[in-house]
Order: sequence, then structure tokens, then C-alpha cells
Amino acid sequence: ETHYNTILEEFGEQLETHARPQRSASVLDRLKKSRHTGTIVYFCRSRGHGFIRPDPKEVEQGEILPQDIFMHISDIDSDFAPQHGDSVTFQLQPMPPKFDKAQAAH
Repeated sequence: ETHYNTILEEFGEQLETHARPQRSASVLDRLKKSRHTGTIVYFCRSRGHGFIRPDPKEVEQGEILPQDIFMHISDIDSDFAPQHGDSVTFQLQPMPPKFDKAQAAH
């Protein structure tokens, strides 16, 4: 009769002392959790998307990159449709499918 050891019986000590691999910061960790302010520079109601230009003071302080940020109507927590020139507050969140860029959400 053959006796088979379980993985824990055979490798138990090695499993407990196995070091976890070092992981780089994820996209979520890299994005700041704080709220930002900006101005709507473009919004297309028929397509439901547009762009926010970050507040120049936040850009100057290095809080956010000096580039327009994509936004989609589904990420807005209110019933209003933004218009060119509106001042808004937003948070950055990873943008699918690769999650390597950020988009605005309110």
C-alpha cells in the first residue's frame, strides 16, 4: 500500500518560512486619495465624456500632473451635466482596461 504525504506534511516548514515577493506600488496606491479641483474644458453630452483641467495652483504645488483629465458621465455622483467653464472637485481613479492611466470621478 502506497502512502502519499500531503503538501503540508512534506513542505510545511518551507511554506511557513517562504518569503513574500516584493511588490511594486499598485496604481491605486500611486493615485492620491485627496480631492482635487479643476475646470471643465470640454464635455460632449451625446457621448457622455469630457475633460477637466486641474487647478493651476495644485499643478504648481506638484499635487497633480499638468494634463487634462478624462471624465465620464457615469462617474459623476449628481444629476447635472457639466458644461464648459464649470468648476468641479474630483478624485482620481484608475481607468480600465489596463488601469495605467487615471480618470476623474466625483
